[in-house]
Amino acid sequence: MNDVKRDRVLIVDDEDYARELLISMLEEMGFEAVIARDGFEGLDVFSDAAANFRACIVDLNMPGMAGLELLDLIRERDTDVPVLLVSGYSRHEVRQKEAKSGNVSFLQKPFTRDQFQSAFQARLAG
Repeated sequence: MNDVKRDRVLIVDDEDYARELLISMLEEMGFEAVIARDGFEGLDVFSDAAANFRACIVDLNMPGMAGLELLDLIRERDTDVPVLLVSGYSRHEVRQKEAKSGNVSFLQKPFTRDQFQSAFQARLAG
């Protein structure tokens, strides 16, 4: 397997601004970002190339398929890929899901570049 592909990160967020910000931060960290605009697109992209993603960043609140539903479907395909959930809602709302699904963490929006890098790297290490 090509190691470069293992440095790809899937971003699933319905907000253009959030996607662009995450792309910028990931590229600064040396990762290649692959984007999806909603949960359905995210699932298609992930399913087509699950073994090629180093991690996933998933917004919790999207029209159509919510982030927690997407997380369940990602876990059906890959139980180990690190997932960072992001949302404007509080962490309390996702604690149960974090407990049930390994290698998942949460970052509340808005976040700084340092907060993102710290949370993302901790998830990769975790």
